[in-house]
Order: sequence, then structure tokens, then C-alpha cells
Amino acid sequence: MKQKRMFSILGLLILAVSAVVLTVSCGKVPSKYIGNYSGTWTLIKEAIPGTWEGTVDKDGKFNMSLNYGETKNITLTVLKNGSFSGNVVIDNDKFDIKGEIKDTVVGGTLSENGTPVGTLTGKKK
Repeated sequence: MKQKRMFSILGLLILAVSAVVLTVSCGKVPSKYIGNYSGTWTLIKEAIPGTWEGTVDKDGKFNMSLNYGETKNITLTVLKNGSFSGNVVIDNDKFDIKGEIKDTVVGGTLSENGTPVGTLTGKKK
């Protein structure tokens, strides 16, 4: 009887440790999206592209630097399906950014008050 009880307790302990390991090691986004990206972005009225670089981490944070003479650091959110969103303020104008990572290609739009005013393109490094 003692031996059965010991195996039951040992089994529960192994199960609990396994659950904790799985919870800690699993991120919020699939590993295929995790990594470094770069590309260009353009505001339609400016017609001069800027560059951007970014990194997606396991928690779905897309830390991006938009370069256009000065650098704006922003954090976007990536979902499990590869779509991302966030916003940035440039020269007192607020832009919403929405897009998608598909395979290794990044595509998105910048909108102001719901109207598309720019594009964002790039790829995984």
C-alpha cells in the first residue's frame, strides 16, 4: 500500500513539474514569427520611404524602430495568426498600424482617423 501511494505522489509531482515547464516555455506566438525583421515604410503624402527594423519575441511583442530622419521606437502586438497592430505618434499625428507576417514577409498599412495614409513592407532577416 505504501508503495502504491509513493508512486501516486511521484506521478503527481512529475505531472505538476511538466505542466509548469510547458507553461513557462510556451510563448504567445508561434516560433515561426519570432526573429528579426527589416523593411521600408512610406506615408503617401510624403512619398519618401523611411526604413524600419524590428524584433518579434515569444510574448508577441514586435519592438520596432521607424527611421525617417529621427527614430521612433514603438511596440506592436503580434497575434498567433501573424497579424499585428499598434500605433505611433509622428509630428503630433497619431497613426494606427495594422498588418500581417506571412511566411517571412511583412505587409501593413498606416492609417490616420481610419483612412489609410501609408504602407509598411519588409521581410525576416
